Amino acid sequence: MFDGESIWLVPYTSSNLVKVNPPKSGRGVITGNRNIAGTLVVGGNVGIGTTTPNTLLHLNSGAADSSYFRIEQPSATLGKAAGVKFTNSSQETFAGLDYTGTGHNNFEIYDITDTAMRMTIDTSGDVGIGTAAPGAKLHIWSSNAGAVTDHTSAVLILEQGSNPILQFQSANTQSAVGIVWGDPEDNDVGRIVYDHTTDKFSLWTAGVQNMVLDTNGNVGIGTTTPWRTLSVTGTVGFSSSLSATTTNANDVCIDVVTFEITRRTTDCSGASSLRYKQNVEKLSYGLADLMKLNPVSFQYTEAFAPTDRERKIGFIAEEVAPLIPEVVAYDDLGRPDSIDYPKITSLLVKAIQELNLKVSDLQASAAASSGTGTDSLFAWILDKFKTILGISFENGAVKANKICVGETCVTEEQFKAVFGASSASSVSNSSSSSSEASSSSAESSSSSSSDTSSSSSSEASSSSESSSETSSAGSSEPPSSSSSSESSVASSSSSSESSVAAESSSSSSSSETSSSTASSIDTTNNSG
Repeated sequence: MFDGESIWLVPYTSSNLVKVNPPKSGRGVITGNRNIAGTLVVGGNVGIGTTTPNTLLHLNSGAADSSYFRIEQPSATLGKAAGVKFTNSSQETFAGLDYTGTGHNNFEIYDITDTAMRMTIDTSGDVGIGTAAPGAKLHIWSSNAGAVTDHTSAVLILEQGSNPILQFQSANTQSAVGIVWGDPEDNDVGRIVYDHTTDKFSLWTAGVQNMVLDTNGNVGIGTTTPWRTLSVTGTVGFSSSLSATTTNANDVCIDVVTFEITRRTTDCSGASSLRYKQNVEKLSYGLADLMKLNPVSFQYTEAFAPTDRERKIGFIAEEVAPLIPEVVAYDDLGRPDSIDYPKITSLLVKAIQELNLKVSDLQASAAASSGTGTDSLFAWILDKFKTILGISFENGAVKANKICVGETCVTEEQFKAVFGASSASSVSNSSSSSSEASSSSAESSSSSSSDTSSSSSSEASSSSESSSETSSAGSSEPPSSSSSSESSVASSSSSSESSVAAESSSSSSSSETSSSTASSIDTTNNSG
């Protein structure tokens, strides 16, 4: 009942329904303590602690106090809860205090049409979405992740049976999205950023972009424009106790099978176990292929190695590629680029094996010849001279099909035409004849050395003439035979200084003979 200043609540029906209607103008105010045992229906805004409610229910405790809206469930029985229902014409959602077991007392939100809990705030302040037992300040659960233990320092946990995803979206196609880390001293100590303009991911530390992953899958460290799968601008180091030495150990190795980069206390070595190999065959290359290679020395171009002016030794990849392509590496355009020199080792071994077979054949042939050791080998070599070159050595004489002096060559027929048919036997015996004549002349010169110079000269001249006549009479060759001339020269050379005249005479005769012989050979060659 309204008395003009206040609304009085009085029983209205037997169901204890009390209806409070505000006046047609102004607001109704209830003061004092009132007990309502039934349902209170208010047609306007209700203000508690305020005379100017702005919503259907407006609570105000005053300027100095806290405002609480308390919902109490007096029962302590498990399964009872106190909360608030939110509903529209067809759906209901319940939110309230869950008291379903000892130690729970979590604030939870349920879907009334489904008894599954949707969100929990536990007594530690951790929020669980999809889980009643959050393991971090925010734990989002979709399905069981299996035997996974939550980290005790985790702030955010995303749990799903497979492929959990954290998605960031931006409405601006020219902007970047990412995660930024901060601390009490700096609100930007690190970032992971995706830049839509360049389509690159980047890692920032202390406000500096230090690592980039571009659209080609290239990773750049110390550079924002990586040019290889891994591009590093700066120094790459390995943590170890090794120090630089002058030995061939303490190396950084790249395994060509596993492609791992490691450091070793010994030399690098390639994987060569039979465990890693199949289709093993004999090497087809050998000595013939090795002989086709062209070893060179060179310098790198300034464009390739600006500071390296040292001369190198090796091969040209373009020359080796058609001969032994397995040892050549090619660039992205298919051009010969480099040579894997260690692979040539197997080719060298094969060539040495072939050479060893040839040496073994040589030794076997030498052993089959007469004699042993060096004599047998020398005899074998002389036999090869005769077989291949047509030159033989017999009884102190050299036999050949042709004799050449400079550009002038004489065959056997040409030689006979100049010196006669029997010159060969005469020449072959000239060595022993000259030796005997020299000995005889020496005795003659010694016995006549006490005579005067002119007498010795005369006797020597007479001896020379006599020798020449004897030789001419006993042979069908021309009188100026080289055999008698050499005998005379040998006799004159072995005599004392007093026989100079005889030596001169003999030399003159020999020179005339040689001149005549050369003239005859030239004439014969020209006529031939």
